[in-house]
Amino acid sequence: MRTPIPSLTGLRFLAAACVVISHALPGVIPLTGTPPVWYALLGAASGLGMTLFFVLSGFVIHYNYFSSIKEDGTRGILNFWAARFARLYPLYIALLVLELAHYHYLGGLFDGNGVLPRRVSDALPYYIFMTQSWFYLPNSHNALIYQFGPISAISWSISTEWFFYLVYPLICIGVGLISTIHRTLVAALLLCVTTFAVLSTAFAHATDINQYALAHYGEIAAIGSHWQDSYFRWLIYFSPYSRLAEFVLGCLTASAYMSLRDVKASAREERLGLLALLLALAGTIALHSAMFGPLHFLTTYHMSFGFAPTVAIIIFCCARYRNAIVGALSSRNLVICGDASYSLYLLHIAVIGAFGAHLIPVSSFGVNEAARLAFTLFAAVGLSLVTYAIWEVPARRVLRRLLTLDKATSVRRAYLGAWWAAVIVFAGVLPLLFVAKSTAKVTLPTATIDVLSATYGGNCSAPANNALEFATDVCSGKTDCRFTVNVKTLGDPAAGCGKDFHATWRCIGSEETRSVTLSPEAGSGKVALLSCPALRP
Repeated sequence: MRTPIPSLTGLRFLAAACVVISHALPGVIPLTGTPPVWYALLGAASGLGMTLFFVLSGFVIHYNYFSSIKEDGTRGILNFWAARFARLYPLYIALLVLELAHYHYLGGLFDGNGVLPRRVSDALPYYIFMTQSWFYLPNSHNALIYQFGPISAISWSISTEWFFYLVYPLICIGVGLISTIHRTLVAALLLCVTTFAVLSTAFAHATDINQYALAHYGEIAAIGSHWQDSYFRWLIYFSPYSRLAEFVLGCLTASAYMSLRDVKASAREERLGLLALLLALAGTIALHSAMFGPLHFLTTYHMSFGFAPTVAIIIFCCARYRNAIVGALSSRNLVICGDASYSLYLLHIAVIGAFGAHLIPVSSFGVNEAARLAFTLFAAVGLSLVTYAIWEVPARRVLRRLLTLDKATSVRRAYLGAWWAAVIVFAGVLPLLFVAKSTAKVTLPTATIDVLSATYGGNCSAPANNALEFATDVCSGKTDCRFTVNVKTLGDPAAGCGKDFHATWRCIGSEETRSVTLSPEAGSGKVALLSCPALRP
């Protein structure tokens, strides 16, 4: 392992913070009416956060492991895989088990006879082996990545990251063949141009791709009413194949940095580096505003890779140069939070769910809402720091001690270590599942959705309930529903106006009315979540 670069650890925390804030705003501060522009922009920050994660991951992986893989060959590759498995798996599998246990308690995992339903048994192996984002496999009413609870849903990126790690040795060889920094920059430019061309082609043929998905996977794969579960959404956002270019760009950025690492930057280069950093930050903000702001253009690239070029420049400048921005990112508190960013990413959605449960939408963002949001963010960060210290670090050390090969260790012994690691992991998994199964005394029935109203563009004086028929067709009778608001399906009731979406429903067996509001422009494929809780006996 090379000398750590603290500013990149701080940058990793900012990537996690983008995702947390994006999910926290609508989860903890649901607004009615037209939200302010800043609310809409921050609410869409998760896309930037994910690109920052993936490009930064490529940089860190190549920076830390290129030399060991090049020098140690097979042993270096096995040690790399062991290190990354030990980094990802302990927290991932623990939260998956806890979420399954929680769902079992709610009656959503086992059936009345204590048997795993086909839907669960078909999906579970993919989650256990972290491959759920590798395949598009509709299962029941959802795509494979949406089979369990909210933590499992966001773990698609962990699956995608695991794919990157498995193919990194090949990337390592390819990047290693590029001998000079000039060739590295040319390779990075070609990668960006090629990726944008591929994305543009995919969007230009979205209709054809959608027809293929309908023919092979059925209605659940269609863009129209199941956007988050659609084949096209998986192809250009969730799948590791469309995100691999971000990881490779990070590797190339690290290669460029390593070529200059032993050459001290001159005062002139430092000034130019600060200018490049500021321009890249400004470019990233401008891109984000163009993608998610009131004008809402450049939508072709916001699904993936759109931020990657400017993010790569930011990462290079933060690693190479020394200035006030880099100093702030390198601060002790930010680095500590960056170390715990993996815990923060996986746990924040549960914290938001706890603080945002049964909240009534408000018409404006005030002091109370700001305090609630701040408290939620502090709670998420605090929980991640605890989890990092008491579970992530100890579990990682144990697994790395078991799996890492030194020069005197045979490959046969490595396989033996992998076997014992699997025994330890699953020895913890199986008893938890057994306890979860045995402690649930009753199977709780679940209420179903009865859609009462659904209006697209109410803030633009569009007719009330103009989306009711569509929402009823998609959601009525279900326990959980993801209704995709798509202008192609609903039509445009108020051209030139950024339209919101508002729906109300009740759960059969309850008189309580529930509601959801999506900020403008809702018709770009935003998803309204409608759900009903289990009925208590």
